[in-house]
Amino acid sequence: RRSADLVVGALLRDDTLHKVGLHRLEIIKSIETIRSRIKIRFESGWEVWLNKNCVPPFPLLEGFSVNRESFLKFILLHQYPSALNTAVAMLARRSCSQKEITNRLHFHHYDEEVISLVICKLNKEKLLNDEDFTSQWVQSRMKKYGASRIKQELRLKGIDTETASAALEELYSEDEQFENAVAFAKRKIKSIPAEKGRGNIFQTVTGMLIRKGFSWDIAKKAVNHALSLSDPEQ
Repeated sequence: RRSADLVVGALLRDDTLHKVGLHRLEIIKSIETIRSRIKIRFESGWEVWLNKNCVPPFPLLEGFSVNRESFLKFILLHQYPSALNTAVAMLARRSCSQKEITNRLHFHHYDEEVISLVICKLNKEKLLNDEDFTSQWVQSRMKKYGASRIKQELRLKGIDTETASAALEELYSEDEQFENAVAFAKRKIKSIPAEKGRGNIFQTVTGMLIRKGFSWDIAKKAVNHALSLSDPEQ
C-alpha cells in the first residue's frame, strides 16, 4: 500500500500528466452496474469504471459532488497495480507497441491517468520501445508478406510512417522482397493446372502477391521469373 501511495504521489507531481481542473468538484450524473463493474459518469463527461468490490470512502450517489483529486488518488491506488500487471503480461508474451498496450488498457476500462502512468513506467524501465517493436515485427513478417502489407499492419499498431519506412529500408531490401515473392510464386504455380494457360496463371499469382503487400513491379517480375523456371522454353 505504501508503494502505491508513493506512485500516486509521483503521478500527481508529474507535470506531464493531466492537471487541468484536478481540484474541482465533479458531480455524479449516473451510476450503472454492468456485470461485475460499476460505471460512473460525471456531468463534465469524465467516466470511471470500478470493480464492485472497490468501494470509495465516500457515497456514490447521483447528484453527489466528488473532489476530483481525492477520487483520482483512490482510482490510481486501486487500478495502477492491476493495469501494470496486464501490460507486463502482454509484453511477456511478445513485444508490443505503445498503442497496443494503450488499447488493451482502454478495453479493460482503466482510467486515462492510470494508463498514462503505466506507459510512463514501461518506458522508464525500457520495456516499451516502438522502434524495437517495429524491427521485430518486420523481421517476423517479412518471410510471408511484402513491404506494403507490413507497413499497413504497423500503422494499425500505432507506428508512424517514418519509423516503419526506416525499419523496412534497413531490414527488407527490394532484392529480398523479390526472392520471397519468387518463392511464393513458384509454390503457387505448382498448384495451378497448366491447362489454365500462362496468362491466367500470371494474373492469378500476381494478384495473390499484390494482396500480400508486394508492389506491382516486384510481383510482375517474380511471377515471370517463376514461370520461366517452371517452363524454360517460354
